[in-house]
Amino acid sequence: MNFIIPDYAMSAGTLFALSGDKIYMDYSSSLGPVDPQVHNGTDWVPALGYLDQVEKMIQKSAKGELTDAEALVLKGLDPAMLSKFEQARNLTITLLEKWWLNTSSTTGQNIVPTRKRKEKPSQMTKRRKEREKSLKIYPTIKNGIPMNGKSV
Repeated sequence: MNFIIPDYAMSAGTLFALSGDKIYMDYSSSLGPVDPQVHNGTDWVPALGYLDQVEKMIQKSAKGELTDAEALVLKGLDPAMLSKFEQARNLTITLLEKWWLNTSSTTGQNIVPTRKRKEKPSQMTKRRKEREKSLKIYPTIKNGIPMNGKSV
């Protein structure tokens, strides 16, 4: 399956595109980060954005550089909500690792037998490299520089 990204693909759109065999993009096209969204009771919010900011504030606090405003923000955060953000992040990582390494993008079926035998790390690395080679992006931009239509 091939995907065409004329402008941009974000989060789930990035996942869909990565599930294909080929991705066709323009020089100005982009794939956004995979950022799980969590419902906070009224809105859907980016889990990773909240976790990143909380981590920065904790680091600033450890150095004694936390402002009063940041302290109020930290004090007002619901620990249960932070836990939901962490669960969403961890689930996303787990699903991506399992799907990306163990699924054929053409058939959608598992290419690794489940629970029959454990693979050695070298076999997993080989499978990962094979999977990465199977995905080609035409043309692409790497670090903001066009790669002149070469596949990556």
